[in-house]
Amino acid sequence: MSDIYLEPTADGGEITVTAGKPEMTGGLDNAVYFSLFTAPWWGNAISTQAERYTSTIPEVMTRGALTNQTRLDVIEAARNSLAWMIDEGIAERIEIKAEIPKTGTLYLAVRIYEPEATEDFAYALNWESQEVSLR
Repeated sequence: MSDIYLEPTADGGEITVTAGKPEMTGGLDNAVYFSLFTAPWWGNAISTQAERYTSTIPEVMTRGALTNQTRLDVIEAARNSLAWMIDEGIAERIEIKAEIPKTGTLYLAVRIYEPEATEDFAYALNWESQEVSLR
């Protein structure tokens, strides 16, 4: 599998083009990013209700202050948003951790155990400006 790599940035994401060709990725970078931080998922328009996947992290980020309960809510939202990868056999299991290293910032770490590899993803969520970037 190969996709155009969309690097998460504070303003949504960027595609890097070198010598007229976009940077590509053979991993789960885009699938994880879109699953966690976009709602609703475009595929819901053609899915039955039982198959719908929607991330609630954007909703959690707009609820108010960043507290320990909010951190726990983000972990649960991430777990739900990525569950389809287990359902589809892409991942065997997924570990999610989150910490608040300083006021207004949440670090979200995702480890996906695929059948033959492990991939790690880390994001910084800036609570005040409602931005997500790579950590």
